[in-house]
Amino acid sequence: MKWNKITLLAALVVLYTAIWALAGTDPSISGPSVVRSGNLAVFKIEHFTKDTTITYLPKGSARYFHQCGNEIIFARRAEGTVKIVVLEDRVDDVYFYKFIFKNSADGPLPPDPGPDPGPDPDPLPPDPTPGPRQLMVIMESSDLDNLPRPQQVILNSQTLRAELAKAGHVLLGVLDKDSTGADGAIPDKYKAWYKAAKGKTLPILLVCPKEGGTIKVVPLPADEAALWTLLGGKP
Repeated sequence: MKWNKITLLAALVVLYTAIWALAGTDPSISGPSVVRSGNLAVFKIEHFTKDTTITYLPKGSARYFHQCGNEIIFARRAEGTVKIVVLEDRVDDVYFYKFIFKNSADGPLPPDPGPDPGPDPDPLPPDPTPGPRQLMVIMESSDLDNLPRPQQVILNSQTLRAELAKAGHVLLGVLDKDSTGADGAIPDKYKAWYKAAKGKTLPILLVCPKEGGTIKVVPLPADEAALWTLLGGKP
């Protein structure tokens, strides 16, 4: 086979395009460097393939993680350093990537919920006069893997959080029932929320007007559609 200049140039273009397409596609993980003990954290994974595997350290940490699509949900009450180790088998070698974060009682808290509303445990029907709401989920973090997939999506979907924010709602956080501050007590700004949740079967969704008011408590909606119905409809 004879290679003329045009054929050779075309081959080089194809090769260059292939190399360019592969550039920047190494598996990676992004997320918080410090996670407050007892709170949920979401880590984003990118460029994973069928040859990519994940290991969690120290040994036994895997039970605190749950992978859902391209995201990993983490929740643990203990303190210490945690590592997410990524390995990918390749033709000539093995790719290695390590993401390290700390689980700490001094980790960041979710955003301040604003005015302290009074609790009201009455069931919350679909709101006939929709408006901006404060939302909080309280659950038992060890039960995360047992929740139906649609409810897991409510807890960790970044797309849903963006849509809620666009609609004017504020998701204060997804918290464990035993979340506490550094002093081992429930932070003052969350006491009304936890008081409203007392005695309820978890997981639950707590809702109140964005400007403050009565907290209402309902079971965690079955899926996104049920959540939007509860909030008066998706804009």
